[in-house]
Amino acid sequence: MTVLPGYFLSIMGLKVPVYLFWIASITAIVQLLAVFYNHRLLQTLRSSPNFQVNKMTGYLWRLAYISFALKIVLQSFSIIPYFADFAFSLRPVIVGYLHLCFLGVISFFILGCSNLVLAKVSRELNKTGLFIFISGVLLQEAALMVQALDAIAFKGVADTGIVLFLAAVMMAVGLAVILIKSGYFINAKRPL
Repeated sequence: MTVLPGYFLSIMGLKVPVYLFWIASITAIVQLLAVFYNHRLLQTLRSSPNFQVNKMTGYLWRLAYISFALKIVLQSFSIIPYFADFAFSLRPVIVGYLHLCFLGVISFFILGCSNLVLAKVSRELNKTGLFIFISGVLLQEAALMVQALDAIAFKGVADTGIVLFLAAVMMAVGLAVILIKSGYFINAKRPL
């Protein structure tokens, strides 16, 4: 029911009829209200004695929720034509937005769920690996934001290729450390 109106927010960079603009505008307001009330619900749930997660899982889920809320806020800006023109015409903005969704929301949530499952058997994901991975994600988002701001200011795109490469290496190394320290490669059954 909300997928189609939410989709209209994704096409605001195109020339759309007025009625689609109003549907997208109402959708943006509803999404912002939903994030606000969802935040209040999560605060209530977090203080409930029936809902207990370990510290690392809570941290990863907070990062996922912050990424999700930021995604909704940024998507809501697309109803303002000035921001829509920049957002839909600049590659760093598009890539940064997609990375925010996939790395920020989905990866942090999945890592939190993995940590929750491991906590049931008195284990957890390696903190060093998580720190390296999270640092890589944040560095990548910062580099893409710098590229976008440089493009908006018409100064030409900053040379952030090396920083983006370093961020990608950090994420890969972080995930490798998590896998190696978890003993996955040692305990995995070998095929005959």
